[in-house]
Amino acid sequence: VSEFEQAMKEGTIDLAVHSAKDLPMDLGKGLAIAAVSGRGDPRDVLVTMKGAPWDRQHIVIGTSSPRRKLQIELLGTNLWPGGSVRCENLRGNVQTRLGKLESGMYHGIILAAAGLKRLGLLEDPRYNFQFLECESFVPAGGQGILAVEGRAEGRAAGILSGISHRETWLCLNLERQVLKLLDAGCHEPIGVYSRLEDGLLEVFGISGRNGRVYKIHLKGQPEEAGELARRAAEGLGGA
Repeated sequence: VSEFEQAMKEGTIDLAVHSAKDLPMDLGKGLAIAAVSGRGDPRDVLVTMKGAPWDRQHIVIGTSSPRRKLQIELLGTNLWPGGSVRCENLRGNVQTRLGKLESGMYHGIILAAAGLKRLGLLEDPRYNFQFLECESFVPAGGQGILAVEGRAEGRAAGILSGISHRETWLCLNLERQVLKLLDAGCHEPIGVYSRLEDGLLEVFGISGRNGRVYKIHLKGQPEEAGELARRAAEGLGGA
């Protein structure tokens, strides 16, 4: 992100496309999110090898995300009754991570559904894919969204604003506001997800702070997005 931002400031490039969940809360001076895509599948996916024998008493899950670690350990007793779940760090691009799963380093790994879909991997017969619903396994803020960053006063950013997806923009702003109020970075176990459902703005959240797990589920009118963000941050341990 920082290299792209420097290139935009120097005028080498006009725009940069990011996974919205990877954008820092504070963008470079003079830069802004110019547009967002319609949201793809926001869910996380537990990926395992088809037909692989494994010890269901001692389950090793690969993930480098504190948010995923917190939630898979909480869900573990439901997914594998009588078993214990241990998470170990997993890094690299999607193909590298799948290669480590195939080599037997982990019983399962957790990846973003949107990335697997964009890479055309969900049809791969070697893997089982268990989709984890957003209500019970809260995604990262901005997950499944592509964001275009540009110079705030630049002509290119102004043109793109006209094709930005309005519903996704509302949700992304709310999710980023919650994370900003919590002063949360990618190294904290915090998930926040919002959606418009039957005309209402719905917010789900989870965090692990001060040795406790906090969960929220809020609903309100779209015009109350700022207040919902404040209440969500408060409920997730920000008070």
